[in-house]
Amino acid sequence: MSVYTERAAELFGKGFNCSQAVFAAFCDKFGMDEKTALKVASGLGGGVGRMREVCGAMCGAAMVAGMVYGDDTGENREAKSYTYKKVQEIAAEFKKTNPSIICRELLGLSKNCAVTPNAEKRTAEYYKKRPCAQIVEDAVKATEKVLFSEAVMISNQSLSEEKRQILSQLLFRIESVERSRGMKYVLLNLPHEKIDEAIRILPGMKSPTILPLAQEGWSSIHVVINERELWSKIEQLKTIGAEDILVLSLEKMIL
Repeated sequence: MSVYTERAAELFGKGFNCSQAVFAAFCDKFGMDEKTALKVASGLGGGVGRMREVCGAMCGAAMVAGMVYGDDTGENREAKSYTYKKVQEIAAEFKKTNPSIICRELLGLSKNCAVTPNAEKRTAEYYKKRPCAQIVEDAVKATEKVLFSEAVMISNQSLSEEKRQILSQLLFRIESVERSRGMKYVLLNLPHEKIDEAIRILPGMKSPTILPLAQEGWSSIHVVINERELWSKIEQLKTIGAEDILVLSLEKMIL
């Protein structure tokens, strides 16, 4: 059990609701004090305001994704889309061990079950009859896996030189795949006179690749762009006359 799972279980056991337990367990990840995190998430328990709709634990997990990746400008569509993607991945991971993300379905209640705002008293019987403690744990595990998991390679310090070379080759190949994650290869055509403007818009490992086209006065630009910035960059390029824009996935990126 991870420190986040343990903290969420501890909070839930102290009487905080499912959403509070999940969201506050990760507060150190996004620099929010625990008291504030507990207040922010307090209205989402019981399937949002105890209405038995979307599971409060999943709501807490979605809020963690927002704190890590969310848009704070109102204009960053890439950040919004990426956050939604991560929330969907957390939900998919959660549903590997649970049949739904809907509170009443997780509790075995009917669609027309009575809804009241009255929080139940936390007793030994309460914890015994409800799956919520396990649901909180599952939501935390899903959040950790999607947002914060990482692979670690451990080697013996007494490796032979031959094995060290093999290890170095393996790490090089892994890193090339990791570098390409979340990156897109973009090709576009642009009038020559707009190249300087395009270079100011575009990032590049060193600088964009520019190739002349057979059509006089036009060039093709090739560049690698982070997926989070993709649409904003494309929109800026279109405003200066970019055409025939192709977006390709990267398999590996070797520097």
